[in-house]
Amino acid sequence: MNIKMPIEEIIKMGEGQYFDRKSSKIQINKLAETLIAFANADGGTIAIGIEDGKILGINGQGNIKINDFIQCSFDKCIPPVKANCEFVDVIEDNGK
Repeated sequence: MNIKMPIEEIIKMGEGQYFDRKSSKIQINKLAETLIAFANADGGTIAIGIEDGKILGINGQGNIKINDFIQCSFDKCIPPVKANCEFVDVIEDNGK
């Protein structure tokens, strides 16, 4: 997926075989299930921090949970899944 794509277009994209949006409140085990599903298929992109069409970001979850997102493919997937993490600066729906 082209990470340079405007966030508004990412919000409108349909979820499917190669793309999924997840709330920043997602439990790490559920994130691992999606990572494993993409790893067993042809790969894909997971955008974390979008819920009900709104940009919530991930900063509100705190550093421990953000680290859990990053480590999920190693810590919760057996065998570990190769995953790349990229952070995108966004303006949340509340203006922050």
